[in-house]
Amino acid sequence: MVKVLIFIIFLIPILTGCWSAKEISDLAIATGMGIDKNDKGEFIISIQLINPGEVAAQKGSGRAEVTTYKTKAQSIDEALHKLSMELPRQIYLSHIQIIVIGEEVARAGIKDTLDFLSRDNEFRSDFYLLIAKNGRAEDILYVMTPMVKVPSISIYTQLEMSEKIWAPSVGTNLDELITDLISEGKDPIITGVIVSGNKKEGESKSGMEIIKPPAVVKLKDIAVFKGDKLVGWLDLEESKGVNYINNNVKTTVGHIKCPTGGKIITEVSNAKSSIKSTIDKYGKPKINIEFSTEENIGEVQCKIDLSKPETIKKLEKIAEHRIVTLAEKTIKKAKKYNSDIFGFGEVVHRDHPKEWKKLKKNWKKIFPELEVEITGKVNIRRIGTITNSVFDKIKE
Repeated sequence: MVKVLIFIIFLIPILTGCWSAKEISDLAIATGMGIDKNDKGEFIISIQLINPGEVAAQKGSGRAEVTTYKTKAQSIDEALHKLSMELPRQIYLSHIQIIVIGEEVARAGIKDTLDFLSRDNEFRSDFYLLIAKNGRAEDILYVMTPMVKVPSISIYTQLEMSEKIWAPSVGTNLDELITDLISEGKDPIITGVIVSGNKKEGESKSGMEIIKPPAVVKLKDIAVFKGDKLVGWLDLEESKGVNYINNNVKTTVGHIKCPTGGKIITEVSNAKSSIKSTIDKYGKPKINIEFSTEENIGEVQCKIDLSKPETIKKLEKIAEHRIVTLAEKTIKKAKKYNSDIFGFGEVVHRDHPKEWKKLKKNWKKIFPELEVEITGKVNIRRIGTITNSVFDKIKE
């Protein structure tokens, strides 16, 4: 992503101009933005801008690759224009990668924020939104990152990788968020982010020159919304649960308990889920969720004979119970918040459009009492290059 941005930066000057063109030398390219509020209700806007020469340079001059500016105003639009008093260049928003929203703003409601983001034609809709859990957005953008020069791009990549190979995160872009908000049968979710470590030291570039950075930005849990307001959080396991239910698990790792004690680590190589609904003769809806996963044995920390087919079958049943229990826990949490983050209402609308016309106006009352039946099927495909644990052969 950094290389692409650098390529664009140096390509723009040689392109044929037009009446609406903006000279690259007149632009300050933004890659990240933070949205907070103060006690007076004013927006506190943090904007992270690239220093093109430092990003492109093979040998740094000692200056940071990015600079983060902050200002306050009655609106986001006003705050961005107000920054012209501090900047010698016009802010260019089309390369924004992430927008972080402070938890306090999210709990009060984000409709004003979304109105601006969707109305301003300079924003593309493919950036990710995150919530600064238990904190402020500005703190997230101030932390320097050691492996990627531009912090906002680093967080963008973290989110994509976490969603792809670990599954407790979800990448939510502007279009997806607005679609969920206007849907009558689904509520939004957004991944949380925190600063772990010493925030003050993490703001310094010198902190990247040691083996262990003083502060790092971590993805943390999933924010649950009811309408446009944040109402609660899903923990790590529940975050995985919502992705299992929403058919959004690409691969992940979990563990199952061995019948004789200890545990076995499994790698999910393929996971699918389907959600259907039924309506009984009294007009009461019911949701049916079916899981199907393929898993491989990644690690054995117990005494067990994996060469026996009956052993594999027993482990598959344990793994099935694990996923079903996780899904039930996640649904229980969502019902507590009365937030249909799974889109069960959309499923009823899709399967029974006539009945949905009667149900939709009372869906917030129906959802907490909604009956949900969950079934799962796990197939263990591979057990690795050895049958049993190597520790069985070690003399005590």
